[in-house]
Parts: sequence; structure tokens; C-alpha cells
Amino acid sequence: MKNLPHNFFSHITHLGSADLYIDDVIDNIDQVHFFQHFDKSELRVLSKYLDCFGAPCNYTLFKEGYASHYLIMILSGEAALKSVNGHSYKLSFGTTIGGISLVEPYLWEATCITTKPTDVAVMTKESLNQILLHHPRLGNKVLLNIIELMSAQYRQSVMNHSIQPSTIEN
Repeated sequence: MKNLPHNFFSHITHLGSADLYIDDVIDNIDQVHFFQHFDKSELRVLSKYLDCFGAPCNYTLFKEGYASHYLIMILSGEAALKSVNGHSYKLSFGTTIGGISLVEPYLWEATCITTKPTDVAVMTKESLNQILLHHPRLGNKVLLNIIELMSAQYRQSVMNHSIQPSTIEN
């Protein structure tokens, strides 16, 4: 498994902690599915554990075949997610990707490239561990959201492949 370098974001602009931008997220929280169950005070605490980066157009945020340990949330701009099956998806404000990689190393099955200058907030596995240590209730809420996303992706996969859940062995 190829791991992304620890300093993967070091050659793009570091914009600082997400708490500098949290008011914009709070103002548009209805568009951010991942954080819709968090109240404003929880978002303010959580934002202190996220770093923001500015990526130019045509920058690769992650690459098929590589593993990562971070979640990305699009704050501005756009990116294209190109999956191994040839589908392409537009990602814009509020889209979060990579949550499963905070729980276990995840081998990307797609490539994500910015299509406009794009600002992202990044939560690493290390920052999730710090949230769990210092704010356990909040960390558990993040983990529950990740499980919810994984469950939704599983259901979608089952529907797309016409697999009957009852035929999957435990």
C-alpha cells in the first residue's frame, strides 16, 4: 500500500486553523451534511483541530491507489472526483470526503483534482485522536458521523450492484 507523504499538503498554501473560517461554515451549515448534527459550540471546538489549505486549479488532493489518513471538506472552489469505474463527480462547498481513512488506512479508489482554486479544511487521524482525548463526546460524535457515511456508502453500493443484503454472510 502506498501512503501519501505526511507532508502531502506542505507545497500548497496553508491558510491556518479552520477556526478562522468557522463563521462561514456555520452560516452555510445546511449545505455541510457531515456537520449538520453539530451545534455551533461543537463546531467552534472542532474547527480548532482542522487545518485549512488553498490549492490551485488542477491540484491533486488525493490519488487513486494511495492510502491516506485524513478527511477533506471543500470550503470554496470545486474539485472533480474521478472514480476507477470512469464516473466523474463534481465536489463543491460542504462536500466531505475521506472520513473512513480516519478509522483505518483507506486505499483511494478515485482521484480528486481541483477544477478551480479551492480551499479545503483537513482533519487528520492525529487531530481526531486529539479530539477524542480532550473532547471525548465530540470525538464520538465525529466517529458516529463517519459510521453513518460508511453505512450510506454501503447501502448505495448494495443498490448499485443489485446485491441482496440477506445474501451477505455474517
